[in-house]
Amino acid sequence: MKQWFRYESGGGQSGYPEWLQDPPPDHYRSGKSGIQLPPWLSSAAYVLIAINVAVYVIEALFFAGRPLLVAGWNFGPAIRAGEYYRLVTSMFLHGDVMHLAMNGLAIYVLGTMVESSIGPWRFLVLYFAGGLAGSAASLYFMPNVASVGASGAVFGLFGYLLYTRWRNPLALSPAVSQWVKTLLIVNIVITILPGTNIDIWGHFGGLAGGFLAGNIVGTPGWTNSFARMRRPQELGRAILAALVLVIGILFSIFGG
Repeated sequence: MKQWFRYESGGGQSGYPEWLQDPPPDHYRSGKSGIQLPPWLSSAAYVLIAINVAVYVIEALFFAGRPLLVAGWNFGPAIRAGEYYRLVTSMFLHGDVMHLAMNGLAIYVLGTMVESSIGPWRFLVLYFAGGLAGSAASLYFMPNVASVGASGAVFGLFGYLLYTRWRNPLALSPAVSQWVKTLLIVNIVITILPGTNIDIWGHFGGLAGGFLAGNIVGTPGWTNSFARMRRPQELGRAILAALVLVIGILFSIFGG
C-alpha cells in the first residue's frame, strides 16, 4: 500500500509530466524528505495516533465528566471569545472509542502512505493544514455546534491525494487511484447521510485544506522543498495557497 507513486519511462521519454520534465537528480529521488525526524519519531503518523489515543485514555482514566473534551472542543462562542487554541485541540479529542478507532485507522492507512512518499515534515504540514481548515469551516458554518475529532485532518489527506493525482497523473497507480476514489466516495456518502451526527463542514473543509496544502508541500519526490521553491511558478502557488488558508481561518474566527 505504501508503493503508491510510480514513474514510467521508456522509448526515450522521461516519464514525467511536462511540469516535472528532467527534475534535478539531486533533488528529485525516491520521495523521502531530505530532513528526517529523530529515530524515536521515525513515523509522524504513528506519533499522531499515539497522541490521540493517549489523550482519550488519560481523560477516561483520570478525569470524570470529560473536562478535556469540554475544554478543547471546537465551539464558536468560546473561540471568538479568544480561545483560539480550540482549533487545534479539537483535532486530538474524540467523542467515544469508535470515533477514536475509525480516525486512528484512517491515519494509519492514509497517513503512513502519504508520509512514506513526502517525508514526515511535509506530512505534518499537510496534516495540520487539513485539520485547521476543517476546524475553520466547522466554526464558520456551524459556530454554535461543538465538534471534535481528527477527521478534518484525515480528509485533508484525501484532498492531498486528489491534488497529487491532478498535478501528476502518473503519481498514483491505477489500482491505488481507484482505491482512493472509492474510499473517498464512501466517506462522503457516510458524511452526508442524515442522522449520522457527523460534522459535514469539518470534513469538506479538511478536504479543501488538504488540496490547497498540496501546493505548499508539493507532490511526492522532491527531497528538497527549497529547490522546488526556486521555480517561480511553484513558489507562487505555495504563497497563494498559504494566503488562502490563513485568510480563510482568520475569516472564520473574526468574520462570522
